Amino acid sequence: MKELEKGGRWRAELVGYYVESVALLEGMDCSPSFLGIKILSEKRGEAKIYPGHKFYPILFDSEKLHGKKIFLNFTYSPKTILGVFNGENDICIEGYPPTIRESYLIVEGIVDNILPGNPTKLYLILGKEWVDEDNLRPLSRATGLLVESLIELSRIGIGDKKERLKAYSFFLERLGKVTADSKIFEGLSEAERRARENDRLN
Repeated sequence: MKELEKGGRWRAELVGYYVESVALLEGMDCSPSFLGIKILSEKRGEAKIYPGHKFYPILFDSEKLHGKKIFLNFTYSPKTILGVFNGENDICIEGYPPTIRESYLIVEGIVDNILPGNPTKLYLILGKEWVDEDNLRPLSRATGLLVESLIELSRIGIGDKKERLKAYSFFLERLGKVTADSKIFEGLSEAERRARENDRLN
């Protein structure tokens, strides 16, 4: 990964839009979580934390979160995204900045303000950027569909379990717009099976 001396071009292109990331919180062990960010300006972003999110318990002690760095990783790797969804513990790569496998862009977000509610809103100051120049691709609204759909699927276990089938069908429909790779569907079927098994056990 190479740190950019002058970054932020993708932010200017996406002001007013949401982008989906896999986030790692500074000081935590490898525990990546999906996190959607609305780009408010080239220097500020807004993230929403729902009950059940991995970062949610920390919100009850806002002093621990204020000023913390959240590293927003972007990847197009279905294998990595599914690994995050399934809670695999070998997703992270040692070093700085905190990185997930096959991440091509990392953006540092510093927690500036917290607005309690459901969802709780985090306002971030967008800082440094790191890129894998060999694999960097344009970040656009369309290319976020895969991760966005996985975020919807990951929230199923947080909300009403009766909505699981409906949300899963929605996810497959969205996924079909970005890929027709049968191996990805096989992996998603396995992820869904694990989620249902966890529901049964819990």
